[in-house]
Amino acid sequence: MISGGYAEVVDDVVTILADDAEFAESIDVSAARAETERLRERLSGASGSEQDIDEVLKALRLAEIRSGQSS
Repeated sequence: MISGGYAEVVDDVVTILADDAEFAESIDVSAARAETERLRERLSGASGSEQDIDEVLKALRLAEIRSGQSS
């Protein structure tokens, strides 16, 4: 799983600079789904600073990717 960042392809060389990366086989999908729901609930009642909300949104996006729920 790779999230965020940039990819460059030159001739037959691919370079990836990613914000987050992990091996798919190391992801616990059921834990990621539970985390997705927890973060959605947290976001629905969010009353923190803009930075706090941005951090929750980033964590939610990663949890959605891990659980296969990303669009």
